[in-house]
This record gives sequence, structure tokens and C-alpha cells, in this order.
Amino acid sequence: MSWPRWVSSTGRNHGSMPDIAPEAWRLRIDGMVDRSLELSLAELKERFVHREVVARLQCAGNLRAGVDGYP
Repeated sequence: MSWPRWVSSTGRNHGSMPDIAPEAWRLRIDGMVDRSLELSLAELKERFVHREVVARLQCAGNLRAGVDGYP
């Protein structure tokens, strides 16, 4: 079975993917920082080197009972 990119291989997902216009998206860093910063998606792509990382996340949260074989 082929899952959409944003769904885990087990088919579980904790919410839908938002439909966001890339030109309107902003990353804001504020709060307990020396100075606030807001970057557009284009600025992130221009200012930082693109990296791909293979990572695995493990969650032992409240939905464990939905996993096959869980007691």
C-alpha cells in the first residue's frame, strides 16, 4: 500500500495536513530569545543549506492500544 508522505507507515496520523500557500508561510522565533526573527520559506531556502536526514521518531503515547499486537 502506498501512503501519502505525511502518514506513517502504519497508516496512523494525528491530524490532517494544512493547506498552506508557500508564499504566505512564515517561521517566527520569539519569546525567550535576545531578538525575535521572522523568516519566509524563500528566505529559509536562500539562507540555509538544504540537508536531508533519515530519522525515526518513536512515540509511546496514548494510542498504543491501536497498534496490532499490543496487549
